[in-house]
Amino acid sequence: MEIHFDDRGPIKIIELDGALDGNTAPQLQDVIEQKITDESRCLIIDMKKCGFVSSAGLRVLLISAKLMRSNEGMVSLTGLSEEVKDVMEMTGFEPYFEYHESVDECCSVFGDKHS
Repeated sequence: MEIHFDDRGPIKIIELDGALDGNTAPQLQDVIEQKITDESRCLIIDMKKCGFVSSAGLRVLLISAKLMRSNEGMVSLTGLSEEVKDVMEMTGFEPYFEYHESVDECCSVFGDKHS
C-alpha cells in the first residue's frame, strides 16, 4: 500500500492506495501518529483507491477517530467502495466518522462548519 499525505493547516489528508490489512495497518498508524498534531482539526482519509479493509485496518481507523476526538477534531472518510461501506456498517463503526464523496466536498463542509 502507498500512503500519500497532504497538510492543509488544520486539515490533514491521507490518501490510501492499496489494501488496508494486517501488513499495511502499522504503516498507516505510524503516519497518523507522526503527522497528527494538537492543531489538527480534520483528518480526511481518502479511500477511493482502497478496496479492502481488514480488522487490523479498522482498528487503525478507530484509533485515528479517537485521537482526533481527543483533540476536538473529526475524521472523514471519502471515496469508500460499496464493500468497505458494508464493512463499516456491519462492524458498527459508522458513527465514529463523517462520510463524504470527495476530499473537496469534505474540505468545503469543514470550512463551512468552522468559519
